Amino acid sequence: ALHDLAGHMLPLHGLKVAFTPAERPLNLDEKANIHIFRATRELLINVAKHAKVKECSVSVTHQDHQVCVTVEDKGCGFAAPLEARGPTRGGFGLFGIRERIKTIDGDLAIETTAGQGTRATISVPIPAAP
Repeated sequence: ALHDLAGHMLPLHGLKVAFTPAERPLNLDEKANIHIFRATRELLINVAKHAKVKECSVSVTHQDHQVCVTVEDKGCGFAAPLEARGPTRGGFGLFGIRERIKTIDGDLAIETTAGQGTRATISVPIPAAP
């Protein structure tokens, strides 16, 4: 689904997305898959609207019993810390993404510097195999 999402960003939003999938299939429940997909979509739309770039990347990895989805751009970045960005006019933005990911025991980490781009990483635990 994330691969398809990446492919749809160019015709819909003018954003070319380089996608790197996980090395092996991941066994997440449907709720986690939906939340990760929606959060990634919101992050990509943020790049298209605010980063002032035409390209970015999405990669899926797993490390330390977690799946990580990273959206990275080399755009304009921003200065305000995520914690200071509560609900805004028209939507919840980064605040809403973080809150959505928390419902599946995950986290959203943002690394950004004004003028140097942004890296947003969604981390969600992978359940132990039965």
